[in-house]
Amino acid sequence: MGLENRVAVITGATGGLGRVVARGLADAGANLALISTSGDNLAVLVNDLSLAQGRYLTHAADLTDPRRAPEAAAAVQAKFGRVDILLHLVGGWAGGKTVVQLPAEEMAAMLRQHLWSTLYVAQAFVPQLVANSWGRIVVVSSPLATRPAAKSAVYTVAKEWWCPRPSPPGPRPRARSTPSPRRRKKRCCWPWPRRWPAAG
Repeated sequence: MGLENRVAVITGATGGLGRVVARGLADAGANLALISTSGDNLAVLVNDLSLAQGRYLTHAADLTDPRRAPEAAAAVQAKFGRVDILLHLVGGWAGGKTVVQLPAEEMAAMLRQHLWSTLYVAQAFVPQLVANSWGRIVVVSSPLATRPAAKSAVYTVAKEWWCPRPSPPGPRPRARSTPSPRRRKKRCCWPWPRRWPAAG
């Protein structure tokens, strides 16, 4: 199915990956809802994309705040009337400390950045995808989620939630399959339903 006139929401739109994805979707004819923490960076991105005004929406928001994702979803609905694709590309890295040295607030910040922002965004936008009876969601993880490096505990834990576990020995159920580790190099999609840890 083509992307012409599809509505794609891109969080973390002004990051390195977000800009590449935005360019690719724009060239494919999609309408873009671009979300980032910086309004100035969004303005630069829109200028680079050279899109007609009716084909894009910019919305500055800190998605680690649970109040902001519903506001963003409402803005997208008001502009385009629907959502077809959600790409959650919010990034951020912390590391370089052993578990003993790791401040609790640094761990909490990474969980807000990667885990809780994903939950907030999914809760805000999934109802619009369901209303369409069609939709796609992409959440980016990291190879460190399955192959952690030394002194990367805080980042690894925050990213690990989106990677499915390898299948147990024996025949796989036909209803759902799990990608092999070799195919899971850059991104992982979590299997629904996921058990969410308690906030705080």
